[in-house]
Amino acid sequence: MLFLIAVVIMGVFAMIGYNMAAARNKDPMTWAILCGLTGLIGVLILAATGEAKAEIPYEPLRVRDDSASRAARPVESAAPAHTYDKAKWEVLKEVDNDISRSSAMALQLGAKYEQMLAEKYLTLGDKSYLPALLTKLKEQYDAEQGAAAAITNSSAAAEYEKFMTKVSANDGVDPDNGLRVVKAVEYNGPASSYHGGIKVVYENGRTVLRNKSMTRPFDTEAKADEWGLDLTKP
Repeated sequence: MLFLIAVVIMGVFAMIGYNMAAARNKDPMTWAILCGLTGLIGVLILAATGEAKAEIPYEPLRVRDDSASRAARPVESAAPAHTYDKAKWEVLKEVDNDISRSSAMALQLGAKYEQMLAEKYLTLGDKSYLPALLTKLKEQYDAEQGAAAAITNSSAAAEYEKFMTKVSANDGVDPDNGLRVVKAVEYNGPASSYHGGIKVVYENGRTVLRNKSMTRPFDTEAKADEWGLDLTKP
């Protein structure tokens, strides 16, 4: 009789354990056996474990396919190397001796200076400006040559040579942004992380500090020169 009562009690606790475990998202059979064997103790232990969190169903990582949106966006391209009517300029050199001589003088400085002369002359359309334009080009040439000679840091010299080789091959235009370079000098400003690099100034006033893989753009040369001053203050 006692054995029968014990079996019934075990069955009751086993059922309680089964239901509680199922409600708590645990293994019902395991807890049914444990609660049946341990009785109230097993039920209390199960109750103390709290409710298990539902497992998050596994989903494989999906790579977003944005090829359609990329195709819809226009691709930015660098500005063309020649920003003037080259055919018209060549004809003018053939039929006008003054323009031909001026072109030859500018070409002695370099191909980019001859192109700059063409761009500015075709904008003005007045031969009386040719002497002044040539003077400005010579001043820029001398300044650039002086800047190159003034670079004493070997790291800056290497950066300067690498950059100017790329620009010279593109008629004086930086192929990375389509802007014409007017000055490139060794940088010795307050931002010490760019020491050993160069400061590049473009025709529209934009300025970029370059040092190996680092570049930092500014709207004006003045902003580039001032950047980092707050870091040097005590």
